[in-house]
Amino acid sequence: MTLLFSENRTERIRPGFLFEPFGWAADTLTAIVMARPSLLPDLISIDSKRMHLIALALAHLNNEVTPDIGEVLIGGSAQAVLEFIPTSYPSRAERVLSRYFPSSILEPETYRQLILLLNEENASTFLQNTDYVSDTVVSTLQGLPPILRNSCIMNALDPIQLEFGFSEGLRLLVSRGAPNFDVLIFEIGSITEERRLRSRIAELVETLPLPTEFPPPQIQNASRIDLPTEIRSLAETRNDRLIEHLKRINDGTCAIYVWEDGDFWATCAVARHGRLGWFLDQVRGPQNAWIDPPQLTRIRSAFSQAGFPPSETVITIRAMSQSV
Repeated sequence: MTLLFSENRTERIRPGFLFEPFGWAADTLTAIVMARPSLLPDLISIDSKRMHLIALALAHLNNEVTPDIGEVLIGGSAQAVLEFIPTSYPSRAERVLSRYFPSSILEPETYRQLILLLNEENASTFLQNTDYVSDTVVSTLQGLPPILRNSCIMNALDPIQLEFGFSEGLRLLVSRGAPNFDVLIFEIGSITEERRLRSRIAELVETLPLPTEFPPPQIQNASRIDLPTEIRSLAETRNDRLIEHLKRINDGTCAIYVWEDGDFWATCAVARHGRLGWFLDQVRGPQNAWIDPPQLTRIRSAFSQAGFPPSETVITIRAMSQSV
């Protein structure tokens, strides 16, 4: 995006902490208020809906952004801002922006996908009525094969389930023994009754073969810990929440691994989800602390390569199959 701002100031202001929610748009908004200082009070007082409306417009402004455009973005009416967005349904966009969005702006591509989805009746209805809109919800919805973006499936999915995917869960069913993916999505996409949809998903899960293998002793840097005495010792010294898994470990439906890489370590819980198989349920650091994203990605990748994808992959499938 090119910025055309004619001003006497030569210094460059680096966006600070207060501009962090604007992410990739922070530099543009900084340039706007430098060119039009009178807009700063309006910018400081905007609400979440206005923040995302501004970001939505900026994501579609491929040409130069001028101070005059900046004035409309920050101080103009919502209808005026929506004129910068190539959509035949501006009212739909305005209604979607009234839903709950994250406290920081989404990725530019997410806003562009959002507008494309609003052109589809079923996806638009879902987005206008959902409680939550995020990068993942929009990208997952956009990633669904068009035949799966029908009213039946849209009604059957809630935002939390959608955020963890649906077509990914269907692909996993295929990998576990369900019919060919193209055949499966055609069948699922042809169902028009929500109860029948949930029933069919339950049938597919019930026809899967029972898992016969237990998770291996070693997965890259992760070693399996089996003995209750070892689990209790680990709970005392590293993660007291591990003791909560002990019953399932003894029942043979959960396995605990310790991932060690130099000074870094984490505990990993792998759990069996019925006929769907084994999945990586949880990864935690010392005292149940969250893991930094790069390390978490590496661990998840290692377990996925070994045949244990994150449990989020099947949250939607499990929820639908258990609600019959």
